[in-house]
Amino acid sequence: MAYGNKRKPKKTNKVKVTDLMTGFEVRTFFGYKRTAADEVKTEQALTNAVKKRLAKNVEVKTKEGEVVNVSGADLLVDAKFQHDLENPGEIDLTKWGKAAGEDTSTTNLNVVGADELFGDIVNKKK
Repeated sequence: MAYGNKRKPKKTNKVKVTDLMTGFEVRTFFGYKRTAADEVKTEQALTNAVKKRLAKNVEVKTKEGEVVNVSGADLLVDAKFQHDLENPGEIDLTKWGKAAGEDTSTTNLNVVGADELFGDIVNKKK
């Protein structure tokens, strides 16, 4: 027996499917365990897809028969608004307030120094 005679794989000029894939694509295609970076990338892909779809204009026919372009976001808001009007028991005013930007509150603070802010616990210079 000759030791060290290992079979060498034949070199071919064929391109494997995985040669053209990124690591993310290989793990997704073959169902391998996904990394934390893969999860972030998937989430970003979904976020980008939703943003693109909401920004896309759709042709809508009005009651008068006129065809106008309306964004997907406008259609979504209109559909949700119509649903809430038809089902007043399901209205969530908190969500509508946040969507309208009314959930922010402002507070005016007039602080001159640390001794005013923290009171007795500040070391005062003698």
